[in-house]
Formats: sequence, structure tokens, C-alpha cells
Amino acid sequence: MNNFRENNNDILRNWFEFREDSICTMCDADREYIESFENVRKKMLSNVLEKNKDFVEKQLHLLDKAFMDYLHYWNEKCYRNGFCDGVEIAVGCCDNK
Repeated sequence: MNNFRENNNDILRNWFEFREDSICTMCDADREYIESFENVRKKMLSNVLEKNKDFVEKQLHLLDKAFMDYLHYWNEKCYRNGFCDGVEIAVGCCDNK
């Protein structure tokens, strides 16, 4: 049986990338996250000394990027691997008959 997790030409990963690049649009919940993060960023920067603002802003950008990378990893792990598990179960059920 084909191991979907080891397939480098992965149709599911290609689909995720296609959706991310072309179909995905932001919903209200997505906008709220961005607005919320932007508000927190502004509040934090307003309470930082002027000489430290560039450093703090860069760190906040790195934090946001790290969080988004983590979400990407988590989605990949849960949704993609969950889909692979479901396909393997379905194929296994068909093979047993």
C-alpha cells in the first residue's frame, strides 16, 4: 500500500498550497485576529522607549511569524495526517473484503 506521508508528490499538500495562494479569502474571524494583533502591537509600542521601538517591533514581527509557522505546522500535522489516516482506514476496509 502507498504510504501517503512519504509521498513527495503530494496531491493534498498541493491542494493546501493552491487554496492558500488562490482561493483563501479572509473571513471576519481572520480580520479580527489581524486587528487584535495590530492593536496589541500598537499598545506595546506606545509603552516602549523610543530608542527600543525598532528592536521591540522586530521582535513582535518574529513572534507573529513564529506563531504563524506553528499554526502551519499544526494544521499540517492534524489535518493532513488525519486525512491520510482516514484514507488508510478506508483502503484497509476495502482490502479486507
